[in-house]
Amino acid sequence: MGTGSVPGGSGRRMAWVALVVCGAAVLASAVPAGASGTSAKVKTQEAQAKQTLIVHSDFPSGWSVQGSVTTSDSTGGSANFPGGDQLIGCLGLSHYLANLATPTANSPTFSTKQGLDTVQESVNIFPSTKVAGEARAVISSSKVPGCMTTAFQGPAKQSIANSAGQGASVGTITVAVANPAQLIPHASGFTISVPITDHRVSLNTHVDIVSIFKGSSDNQFVFTSVGQAFPTSLERHLESVAYGRT
Repeated sequence: MGTGSVPGGSGRRMAWVALVVCGAAVLASAVPAGASGTSAKVKTQEAQAKQTLIVHSDFPSGWSVQGSVTTSDSTGGSANFPGGDQLIGCLGLSHYLANLATPTANSPTFSTKQGLDTVQESVNIFPSTKVAGEARAVISSSKVPGCMTTAFQGPAKQSIANSAGQGASVGTITVAVANPAQLIPHASGFTISVPITDHRVSLNTHVDIVSIFKGSSDNQFVFTSVGQAFPTSLERHLESVAYGRT
């Protein structure tokens, strides 16, 4: 069992991690909303979201940053997630709800020197606290682990294997409610475990999806770790920083 390298390299890993996150995005966007706001209002909300994102100085020494802050007002990710229709059906959601457009700001990707741990944050601004509450209900639903585990056994699993590269094999992908020790108050989440074997090296990747709701906003973290679980103390620290800035 290797622990010092990533099967297939970091480029492949980020490709299939992105697909896992896409599945989680179906949940994050699956809430009803009112009519779209004006362009000026959207820009204001995006600027508001940017101000609450985590920054490089929030991390311990040795972490690096790749990319830059981006904003969007795009729809949800169900169309880009193989098995998205299955997931939506399992959760009992309409396609309209799963493809809601929400002003969003995305942080750069922060990572350790070896690239085994990464963090990215997205801040979504909902039309009202009521809608944000509905979003929280979706993400915190007891149906999520079972529905996502089932969805990841179909076409999504094959897509992850294809992204991992020739010769790679993907084991059973599982989804579980996040360990309460990982979460601050007001936060909820789940952990996706993806076992991959490539060139006789087997590693399990953990993707922790954590959402923190406050008012009409949702700070959503994606904590990714290869081999060992992501450090609990750092997860809670970043969650606390985000909640304090919102």
